Formats: sequence, C-alpha cells, structure tokens
Amino acid sequence: MSGNPVVNSQYMNHNARPAVATKSHEIIVTPSSHQPSSASPVLPGTRIDYINLPTSTSAPGGFINVGESYMKIKVRMNVAAGAGKTGRLPKCGVHSLVERVQVNSSSYVVEDTQHYNQLMSILMDMNQSDENNDGVRETLIGVSHTGHHGKQFTKENASDTKTEVITFCAPLMGQFWNSTENFMPVHNVSALDYSLTLCPASEGVVSVSAQGDATGFEILEWNLHLTYEEMAKSTEGMIQNKIGNSWSAGCWEVLRDNIGATQAHTHKINSNKSSLKTLAISYQDPSATSGNDKAEDALARFDPNVLTVQFSANGTLYPPNPIEGKVQQLAQTLKAFHALDKPNDKIDTFGKTNPVKTSNPDADQYLIAQSFEQNGLSNKAFSGISTLGQSPLCLVRADPTKNSGNFLGANVFYYSQYDCRYEISNGVIRVSY
Repeated sequence: MSGNPVVNSQYMNHNARPAVATKSHEIIVTPSSHQPSSASPVLPGTRIDYINLPTSTSAPGGFINVGESYMKIKVRMNVAAGAGKTGRLPKCGVHSLVERVQVNSSSYVVEDTQHYNQLMSILMDMNQSDENNDGVRETLIGVSHTGHHGKQFTKENASDTKTEVITFCAPLMGQFWNSTENFMPVHNVSALDYSLTLCPASEGVVSVSAQGDATGFEILEWNLHLTYEEMAKSTEGMIQNKIGNSWSAGCWEVLRDNIGATQAHTHKINSNKSSLKTLAISYQDPSATSGNDKAEDALARFDPNVLTVQFSANGTLYPPNPIEGKVQQLAQTLKAFHALDKPNDKIDTFGKTNPVKTSNPDADQYLIAQSFEQNGLSNKAFSGISTLGQSPLCLVRADPTKNSGNFLGANVFYYSQYDCRYEISNGVIRVSY
C-alpha cells in the first residue's frame, strides 16, 4: 500500500499544543427520518435527517471532536447481467452519492450546500493528484485509481446479476463541520439538525459502457459516529478562549444553469456575497449529465469554439483584457486555486490545447476560474469583493471561424468561494457572509 502509515491522532501533539485532560465518548446517531436496513433501504433521491444532534441539552460532551468523528455507510448496488457490465461510484467515492447538505440551528439555516457531489469532484481535481494519492484515497474513501477513479462493483461471470454491499467510513460531510479546527463548541448550541439528500440513481452510478448498466444504489446504513469531549471547566475555558463563540471560514456555493449554442453568452452568476474570493465555472455535455456513461466527471466538456473569456464584477473587468486560449485560461485558473507551485496531473489536463472525446473522460475536462481576493478587502475575517449590489458576470465569446461562430451548449456549474462568519448567540448559530 502506498502513502504514509496510519497514525492514531490521539497520540500526536497537533500544533504543539499542550496536553489537556479530557474524557472522550462516542455517540452513534442513527437517522431519525428512516432507519435503513437490508430489508428497508434508503433509496436514491431520499433525504436522510438527523434531528436534534446531541448538544448542550442532550449530552454531557462539551465539544464535538470533528477530526475523530466519522460516518459509517453501507452501500448496496445491483450490477446488471451481460458482458462488461459493471457499476461504479464516481471518482470522489461515497461523497458522490450526496447531492445536498443542510445544517439548521433552531430552524436557522447554517449550511445549505447544493450539488455537493460536484463540489467534491472539482476540489479533488484541483487539490490533489490521482497518481500521488492512489493508496490513501482507496483506503480512506473507497476511491480506486483504476477506470474512472471510482469504487467498482463487479461480478465474476457475464451472465450474472450480482448484488454487492460495500461499507465505507467517511468524514462528516459538509462545510460547517470543517469550519473550525478539531473542536466544535456545541455545548453552547440549543438545537442542531443535519440532513443529507442523496443524488438520483443515474448520477450516483457510473457504468463502463452507456445505457444504464447498473440498476442504481441503495443505502443499508448511514450512521454518525460522533466523538464528544468532556473536560474540566478550566480546560473548557482555555479552548473557549481560543475558539470563542464566533469564527470565520471560507465556504463554497454551487449553482447550476444551462446555456444554448450561441455566438456570445453572458453568464449572470447569482452569487451575492460581501466577500467573493473566487469564481469557477465548469461545463458538462448535457447528454452525459446523468452519469450513466463514462463522462461522469464534473469537468467533462471542453469547448474548442471558446475564443475569449472575461469576468465582470461591479462594473470592473477581471482581468482587464479578455482571456484568450487555453494557456491563458489555465494560468488564471491556477492563480485562482493557488496551485502555481505544484500542478498535478488533473491541472495539466486542463491545459491541453485540443482534448478530444475518448474513453477517458478526463481528456474532456474544461474549467475557467478567476480570483478576486487580491482585488478586494483584506482583514482577519474577510477578503474578496462585494457582489451584494450587483451579481458578477462571465463574458464568453465564440470563435467566429468554428462551428458557425457558435460555442457548444452545455450544462454549467458555478462555484463561488466566499468568506462567512459563524456566531453562536443565545444557543443559536447564525451565519453572515
């Protein structure tokens, strides 16, 4: 197995912090909406609810140790009969089954991340290399380095119709859980609800060949294993002084749209934030949106007819001159993701001048991005530009000599990164951005 050896973080001195006396205990939280089982599975498109997570009023724990908490998930898939018929979870493994993440505090919206599976896919592409992380990815989140970088459900004989169950352990999904380092101060929260909406079967299952080789997936178990930390009041005060009842974190919003085949198109991106840091746009072939074919990648369309790209925010153009060609677009994208020093194999793919449709969907990737962080505010909590008064735009122009001067129609995903601030007041978590 490649990668670093697994080390129990209980015995590591993170950030050289002093050891503190704590008592840890695990609470297993089962879905309150529908307790899945082999005889009564949770089906695609269903929402899984965890109502009233143990907080100050229902558990002795002062903090949730997010780093030591996880999800245990059992997935069942039926693979159809026929030669070459297999089924795969897409490349971000079990994360690809979740379309939406919601967190509410006393009915107040803390997080509502839509298209979570697409977000995980793009962040995985931009932040790590497939080749360098095969062992770690396969072990931790069920992602194989073969095929389409997704966990495969297979069978021995072509005539078989096979049912297979695989168990995954995954970190707590969602941006809220990752907004603080290690400890989430839930002892100050009165009520906390958590919901995960599964994606449709066609988006959660990828086939080796087209036309629905697999019949979908079913969830037999999806439990939260939450580690709570009890500690002395003096220790709690020390951590409280470090974490406090408010903190800031970078978050992503994902919006979806579709465009037709025209000579020029202005994308209006309805992301109204006070501190927009980054905008990224990926395009996908409408025929591959379902994921039944190999092109399950979030970045599965390259349009050779795109001539120039430019962003606009509050009447200012970014960059000042239109971006021409994939080389310039790649350079801006690398800057937006702070990935100039170590380009990985995915980023190299974005820079190909003439990718073509092949059996490898990675060759069809296309992504444009722009950073606004360097042009905006800069303080301890926020950076970027305000788009509260005017939604940002992306101006795209087609090459007049290609495809009758039109660029290809596509499904479009907008990824907006911004700063947000969480604050706990009177037992309720409130969010501003």
